[in-house]
Amino acid sequence: MSAMKMIVTGVFCLTAVALQAATLQVGPDKAYKTIQAAVDAANTAGGDVIEVDEGTYTATSGFLFTLDRPVVVKAVGAQDKTTLKAAVAAGAAKVADAGAVLFGFTFDPNSASVPTLDLSDGVVSNCVFKGTKSTASQMALVNGGLLEDVHFTPMNAEKNGTNGGAALISGGTMRNCTFRGIYTMTYGCNGMALKVDGGLVEGCTIEECLGCGANQTDGNCGSVYLNGGEMRNCIVRNNGSRSGCAGVYFASGILHDSLIYGNVASNCFAQASGGAGVRMTAKTAQMYNCVVSRN
Repeated sequence: MSAMKMIVTGVFCLTAVALQAATLQVGPDKAYKTIQAAVDAANTAGGDVIEVDEGTYTATSGFLFTLDRPVVVKAVGAQDKTTLKAAVAAGAAKVADAGAVLFGFTFDPNSASVPTLDLSDGVVSNCVFKGTKSTASQMALVNGGLLEDVHFTPMNAEKNGTNGGAALISGGTMRNCTFRGIYTMTYGCNGMALKVDGGLVEGCTIEECLGCGANQTDGNCGSVYLNGGEMRNCIVRNNGSRSGCAGVYFASGILHDSLIYGNVASNCFAQASGGAGVRMTAKTAQMYNCVVSRN
């Protein structure tokens, strides 16, 4: 096949894909009333874009929607006016395709007992978690894919045995996310804001989180509980704990090129899990090129 013929064939294929792509609109006066209906109608081969109007979209069972194909779902209005709201036993979004993108929404945990967001593949970007408290072990569960530029605002993560008050990552990447003012008031807190069992956490800031349960030593506390994976170029600062560790409780994995600063544990020396800045508990934990100061 000649070079010219190959170029023409390539252009034809790209044009065909572009012609097949569609924009599906969701809203009270749009063709699709629910996000799930638009997802189900989208091309399984990919290329479609789903535009979601401002409003509050509330789950009733399972998940509000499952993004299981390579399409883009984006809010077309203001982020703080386009809300994906969980229910008592129903999450807001499940993202499970390598080509899927979810962009520009507010997540409201709404006292849900299950994760508000379940990410196993694809991308979730430019979103914010805010609203009422969560009773799940974590608001965002990341087993794969990319969670990027997602912000967890002050919220009560009220759950005994919390494994990451705001998020738990066991695979994939978490990048440029912020955890601010996450408050845990119950026992067994393995990471007031974040638990890392695997994957990569980079460029994230964890600050002003507080654990003040009756007995935080029932868990390993820490605003971050690092139990595997890698954490780099992060800032952990100005977090507090009534007892146990306030900064990074470090059992396994790699922590490097990060700042751990200004964390306070009011009763750390009296507790087996104490330590205001970093508490390393095993030889498998590796830390280098970090600044640990004024904890």
